[in-house]
Amino acid sequence: MKCFKNMTTDKSIRLCVVLTVALIVLTRALTLAHNIFLHPDEYVYFYSAKGIINYLQGDTPTYTTAKVYPEGSFIFHVPFQMIYRLLNLRGELEYHLSSRVAAVFYYAVGVILGFVLLNKCFGKSRRASAIYGATMVFSLFHIEQSRYGTSETLTFMFLMLALLLSSRVYERKGNRYVMLLLSGLCCGILASMKYPLAYFMLFPIIAAVRSARDVQDGIVSAELVIVSVVAGFFLVSPKTLLDIGYMKEAIDREWKAYMENGNITEIGGWHNHIVSVVIYMVAYAGLLGGPLLAIPLFRGRRDKEGEEEHSALRPFWRIDMPLVFLGFFLYNMFTKTIFMRTFYPVACIFDIYACAGIAAMFDAPHRKWMRWAAVALVAVTVLRGGCLIVLMMDRSGDRKLMEAIQATVDEGWERTTILGPGRNCLLTVDKEALKNLQEVDIDTDAYAAPESMFIRPGELVITATLDHSKCSPYILPVTNEIALTRIDRWNKFSAINSDYFRYRPYPEWYYALFGFWVKGTTGTDYEFPTNYLYYRPLGQ
Repeated sequence: MKCFKNMTTDKSIRLCVVLTVALIVLTRALTLAHNIFLHPDEYVYFYSAKGIINYLQGDTPTYTTAKVYPEGSFIFHVPFQMIYRLLNLRGELEYHLSSRVAAVFYYAVGVILGFVLLNKCFGKSRRASAIYGATMVFSLFHIEQSRYGTSETLTFMFLMLALLLSSRVYERKGNRYVMLLLSGLCCGILASMKYPLAYFMLFPIIAAVRSARDVQDGIVSAELVIVSVVAGFFLVSPKTLLDIGYMKEAIDREWKAYMENGNITEIGGWHNHIVSVVIYMVAYAGLLGGPLLAIPLFRGRRDKEGEEEHSALRPFWRIDMPLVFLGFFLYNMFTKTIFMRTFYPVACIFDIYACAGIAAMFDAPHRKWMRWAAVALVAVTVLRGGCLIVLMMDRSGDRKLMEAIQATVDEGWERTTILGPGRNCLLTVDKEALKNLQEVDIDTDAYAAPESMFIRPGELVITATLDHSKCSPYILPVTNEIALTRIDRWNKFSAINSDYFRYRPYPEWYYALFGFWVKGTTGTDYEFPTNYLYYRPLGQ
């Protein structure tokens, strides 16, 4: 790609790209196996890709998915499973490891494309490139999302590719129709992975209209984009192509899960969504205070070389890209369920703007405080991310909870309760070894009154991810009765049984440092689950 060659003519930027990719591979390799069996969606992607392989090999008469999901990303996990089969890498980690390796690969490609987009829009800048590289390696959000064997890194890669191809249309470089066709295909593949991402077909459509010679040409170009989007969608959606009812079923499921009912533990209303996302950008993601740092970008390009040539890109990065992503951001405000990964496309673009903005802060010679602020922001990002990487090198999650149970109980142990909701986010335990096991949610009648919350003598209670997750309070008031009930009952349960608290798998400061107390984050559930142990011995 010519734009990549232009960027890499600067040896420092080229070195930055290579070093960033190397650090991504190294840091993710060190953390890849941390609590590998906790994320339930990884099961869906792994076994759906396995279903494709089994069908292609003739082992099964039909291609079946593990769950009714948008299927576009399944096929991209197939090559990595095939490689694992060829190498005969069999073992306890195979269940997820091939999908996680795929996620890291697609993330690294997306980061390379992000470097290209950064240098195209804001000028070749060694400083901006270095900051972007540090962010993509050490941002807490990217550390998490780039190691899940799901679809997030794939959407990142194809979004970057669609944006770069659309930018070529703005610049009037290459064959305009070919660029629009390829950009539309990328947007179609995006939509096949997560149906709401069809929204981003606006980029090639806007590019087609802006670059059109006349009205008729604009209409034809927009129609070409729409056709290519549809083609891209069905290209990687074989089940939908053969059975359109599958798509309807998947849409119904997604609509009910996100728009109508939602996950009751995350229903906070649009005002709580805004607060969570703002705090998330401050406390959980990479660059603290990032929204304010985008302001210096509007002073113009950092380099003057090729100013006339690149002036055609100004509408793209100054107007169209911010407005389109603002629309997607606002759409997500009104979903019933807030998952931070829903905002992943927004965060990926935000990082580019924020990194260029921080680099611009260094060019304020009369405002030394801005330079120090920029240094502090990058330092905090790198230090927090480095700390998370070191902590996630811990491989004891598969045994630590069971070892703690064995060390906690005594000969008077009579019964066990796993207290939910969120029982799927539980560190590995041998349920066969748990005496008289029952699984119950805290919002059921069994915990309706304070007196019924007391742990019985001889009872061991294992909590799911309640603290800092399912039962943590909202920042602004909520009216949902189930959510309020869960929060209230957890507070009462933990207070009433404080004398019987025995074990927490991870220190409390983890959640404060990494912002895992923010609604919608994944750290409490999939990185450091709050599976607490309560035990009341006989005679107490």
